[in-house]
Amino acid sequence: MTDSDALKILRECVADDGRVFFSKHAIERMIQRKITRPQVLLCLEKGKITESPCRDPKGDWRCTIEHYTAGSIVTVAVAIKHNNNGERTVIVTVF
Repeated sequence: MTDSDALKILRECVADDGRVFFSKHAIERMIQRKITRPQVLLCLEKGKITESPCRDPKGDWRCTIEHYTAGSIVTVAVAIKHNNNGERTVIVTVF
């Protein structure tokens, strides 16, 4: 998967909010680091990939994307998972 492919999928998932899921770890880091859900979604919608997509042992695509928002750079590690209904994005962690 190319950076361009990943960005297209991430932006499609953000447009359909039901396709973006937050891991427990990501929610904990968001609270700890005072990063909001809208900041994370804006990062996915407008950000640039800083670590290109690669397959993890489960076969999911993982990448890192960042965007300058609310006075700081927000970095989001995501997993792009595929199921019978298409792709969905899981927010793995946020920093």
